[in-house]
Amino acid sequence: MRLVRVVIHSLVHPVPMSVRRADSGHPPPRVSQLPERMPDLGGASCTDHPYVPPSAWTGASHRDQALAKAVCGTCVVLRQCRKWALGPSAISMSGILGGLSAAERRQARHDREVAR
Repeated sequence: MRLVRVVIHSLVHPVPMSVRRADSGHPPPRVSQLPERMPDLGGASCTDHPYVPPSAWTGASHRDQALAKAVCGTCVVLRQCRKWALGPSAISMSGILGGLSAAERRQARHDREVAR
C-alpha cells in the first residue's frame, strides 16, 4: 500500500481554517416541527392505485404527471390534500400533491400572497 500526501492551498485564505467544536455555550440548532400534519388519506386514490406506479407521483415526465393528476381529479380527499399541499409543510416537496405539480403549487401560493 502506498501513501500519498495531499497538500491543498487556498488562493483566497492562505491561513488554515479552524474547526469549531460544539460546546455547552453553542448548542446544536433546534429543528422546528412541521406546522401541519399530512391529512388523513383514508380512501385516497394515490395510496394504492392498481394502475398507477408510485413513480408517477414524483416522476418528471409529462405523461407521469398527467396520469397522477387524472387520478387526483377523481379522489375523495382532493380538497383536504390540496389544502395541505398549498400550506407551509409541503413547500419543499416535489411531485404531484393535491392534483398540482410543484410549479403549480408555487404559482398558487404566489397568487394567494399577491391577492392579500
